[in-house]
Amino acid sequence: MLSRLETALCLGREVFDAELQDVTVLEVEKTRPILPVPRTLRILALHGFGQSGECLRIAMKTGQLGQMVLDSINADLLDQYENVEWLCPDAPLQLVPDTRYEDGSLDNVDIFAWWRVLDFDMQHEHLYKSLTYLAGYLKEHDPVDGIVGFSQGAAVAMMLAAMCDDTPQRRAALLAQCAPFSIPPPQAPFKFAVACCGFQNALQHYSGFYTPRITTPSLNIVAEFDTMVSAEQSVTLARACTESTMIHFRGTHHVPTARATLREMAAFIASSCARKAFMSPPTATYTLPFECMEAKEFSTTHRFETTKKPS
Repeated sequence: MLSRLETALCLGREVFDAELQDVTVLEVEKTRPILPVPRTLRILALHGFGQSGECLRIAMKTGQLGQMVLDSINADLLDQYENVEWLCPDAPLQLVPDTRYEDGSLDNVDIFAWWRVLDFDMQHEHLYKSLTYLAGYLKEHDPVDGIVGFSQGAAVAMMLAAMCDDTPQRRAALLAQCAPFSIPPPQAPFKFAVACCGFQNALQHYSGFYTPRITTPSLNIVAEFDTMVSAEQSVTLARACTESTMIHFRGTHHVPTARATLREMAAFIASSCARKAFMSPPTATYTLPFECMEAKEFSTTHRFETTKKPS
């Protein structure tokens, strides 16, 4: 027979053990990780002068590039992004095909532009209308994670990235430039921006988009043999960014499609989304092999989605 004292001690120990177990379970529940809800990685892609959203989707091989992005994303984020969606809108300004083509081959071809005149020094009539249109488009498809552009579309993409910086300094600069701009930013800053054969618009009119420098991490792809947008113009655009990586490829004025370039684009997008450290020094340059133009086919869909391969 246990004494009353021994019985009390045993009961006390059982109560203590039960309380300790409850606390342990509670702590485990508190520290259990909360997995993110899988969502779409959404990328806005802007075509060049005289093209269309579908033209860029095909030229950039977005299906292949999207799968490379998913394969490159850090393992910790595989449950966060289940697919890649490309938003490829047509510019609001529709162009008329060249009437010199008498065989009617361009009658059913839709070509668009973000502004009408290809001039690097003048103020553009339709530019702000295009930026207003894209601001509404971003609000409609929010959230958009990053932006990609080619040629004229690259110039617009970097101006849109500057808009989304939304710092007091940026707002003041946009209002103080020769062509004042006051449209509020349509969303939070992009995680990344990729400019292929891009350029700055006329600084005498649009300096507020580039000073202060654009803070969105950017990848600038420079064509060494480009006769429409010089390599120097693309480099100047890259230097208007605080965090910029430059890739030089031995090609002309076209979207680079070699696997080496696509892998670099995918790695940059993935690392930006994973918030990894950027290259040091902030501006890095290297060269990729020569790439040739390829024949492309056209269809009508403007949005393309890449889904993660099943494991």
